[in-house]
Amino acid sequence: MFAVSLMSIIAAGCSNSNTGGDDPIPLTEIENAIVSATCHQLFTCEQTSDDTRVIKFLLDTESDCVSRFGDQISEGDIQSQIERVNSGVLTYDAAKARECVNALGCNLVTGGAPEPLACRQVFGGTVAAGGACNGHDECAGADMHCASEVARTCPGECEAAIAQGANCNDDRDCSTLSGTISPVCDFTGTSGNGVCKSGVAAVVAADAACGRISSATSVTFANCGTGLFCDRTGSTDGNGICHALVATGAACERTEACASDQGCFNNVCAAPPIANSVGDACTNNDAGPYCNPFQRLRCGEASTCVAVAGTGVAGDECTTGDFGIECVSSAYCEGDATGSAAHCIARKANGEACGNDRHCTSDHCDFTGGNPGLCAAAVANTCHL
Repeated sequence: MFAVSLMSIIAAGCSNSNTGGDDPIPLTEIENAIVSATCHQLFTCEQTSDDTRVIKFLLDTESDCVSRFGDQISEGDIQSQIERVNSGVLTYDAAKARECVNALGCNLVTGGAPEPLACRQVFGGTVAAGGACNGHDECAGADMHCASEVARTCPGECEAAIAQGANCNDDRDCSTLSGTISPVCDFTGTSGNGVCKSGVAAVVAADAACGRISSATSVTFANCGTGLFCDRTGSTDGNGICHALVATGAACERTEACASDQGCFNNVCAAPPIANSVGDACTNNDAGPYCNPFQRLRCGEASTCVAVAGTGVAGDECTTGDFGIECVSSAYCEGDATGSAAHCIARKANGEACGNDRHCTSDHCDFTGGNPGLCAAAVANTCHL
């Protein structure tokens, strides 16, 4: 399948026509479709993560999400798969792409469900059984995988997928068995390899167990029904019990315990204390209200929001952190040695000194010669296991 992650916190999409419908999705539109679906889900699905809900509060619209985070959503596996289709290594099924996107439900932004089987069938391979491979999707046939003697090392060899109950290294090792849900390589209670099990999606009622629940033959992704949240208080395995949402003004530990238009702020369910205009009162402590960095606002010395000039190009002021005032993609945000306000700095060309990958236009800082490193051409990843 094409993997999509929410940056460290979220990702985004393009034209609204790609969030549903029946038309096949051309290869040239698959990135836009994923971005669109992710941003649409951000605004229409319940957000169980503190970070994704905060991002929803800070954004104005789905299109704002698309323009701000689209590039970050579509980076990674999907771009590699498109490149391999264009080079003839993989095939692409536009009808399965549409089926996959439509079947994802809220899974792009919440997780909590096994992968729809159609998503494993979007990209296919041409390597026959016994042939060398660098990724599961390079193997021909609907129920093949790329097996390697040492886990996730290349090249591997295309062979029949692993049966339920046998050892595995990842979900794609496992036979698709039957149905519309992909199998799961489950590592619960194992000290080494996982075990292939069937994946099950379930919506459960109040007082029922929720989370990723393993049995001898299956893994159930149990999500709480409407008006409930998965209460993980005291949990040691990440699972919990479905309890009623916490009322406005009542104590909470996590955002998912509060209604969708609220968050857990200062351990109380409340509307987000976000200030969106110049002159609004603000603080820099946990109590808030907080100036909206997506509006290029910061809290000034008079405890009111002030505008940060510029658009994020090199030389403009910025702030660091997960929800900082950002720079454009051709620059990065960094403070100087004096501790003064951070500014956007143009990303560097190959051969220039760098401290990490984000300093380089190539996204690769090479430390082979020591520290600091030098910006260099990115090393292509040819192993996709």
